[in-house]
Amino acid sequence: VILAQRSSVFGNIDDWSLIIDSRREATTSDQASCGRVVAEFKDAIIVLNFGRYQTNKFLVPKSKVDGFDGIRVHLKIPETNLFLFCY
Repeated sequence: VILAQRSSVFGNIDDWSLIIDSRREATTSDQASCGRVVAEFKDAIIVLNFGRYQTNKFLVPKSKVDGFDGIRVHLKIPETNLFLFCY
């Protein structure tokens, strides 16, 4: 199944529903796993990270998404700045 067309290093995301339905993993720009893409909200995606003691929720603007490689959604945010998108 092809989920996106390639335009640069990663493919553009034309259909978020396929990514959301399959709960694809999101990774930061420094390759840290930050959770699963579970929903869209306006011009953002919601990423949930189920930790041992708490669940972290991130509202990440789509402008901060680098692309999709068929397995993971890659963000333009380093792990150290991910907390800025916590809600």
